[in-house]
Amino acid sequence: LKGDGPAITADTPVYMQALAVAWRADEPFINTWAQTQPAAMPLVQAFPEVVATALEGATVGSQVMVVIPAGSIPAEALTGSNIPADEALVFVVDVLAVAE
Repeated sequence: LKGDGPAITADTPVYMQALAVAWRADEPFINTWAQTQPAAMPLVQAFPEVVATALEGATVGSQVMVVIPAGSIPAEALTGSNIPADEALVFVVDVLAVAE
């Protein structure tokens, strides 16, 4: 769903809500909807690089779904995270506003 606000870049701090699940998982590994307020941060800090790149150019007000095939994110990029490396990943991101 395309919003009508300004386009964002990977390093633009934005307010967003996100939900991400591994293809065969029962529970999300990212769910910001549980927070009382969304935090503002650049996409490159919130997501693996391939996801941040896919979200570049999205406009404020958009809801974007990014599907990442299994093995597309280097294992070293996932070190210390709870993101599974061995299956397809689905990210749904609502771009709410640009942080000022």
